[in-house]
Amino acid sequence: MLPPIHLVWTTCGTREDAERLAKRLVDERLAACATVLPGAVSFYTWKDEPRKDEEIVLLFKTTGPVLATLEERLLELHPYECPEFVAVPAARVSELYARWVAEAVEPPVLPA
Repeated sequence: MLPPIHLVWTTCGTREDAERLAKRLVDERLAACATVLPGAVSFYTWKDEPRKDEEIVLLFKTTGPVLATLEERLLELHPYECPEFVAVPAARVSELYARWVAEAVEPPVLPA
């Protein structure tokens, strides 16, 4: 049986940071794919101050068994003080794609 597929997103302040995280976490086999989506504008409150920033959305495709490790590494590598980490289970995934994701992330290759 294939593991459940999850979509994970975060945001980055620069395309360089987004691409660095994408490459690193895919290379470590914690995500099968990372998609960099530029052009986001975020409105939020940070330290009691209203903010508006241009950001890059980073979307990962991964499996349930590596989700906690992906979260740990993302929080460790991310330049933000409080990085966004939102994971949602995919409601429906084609079997062919799910098999590819599972093969791409398991077992993860973590740094020594």
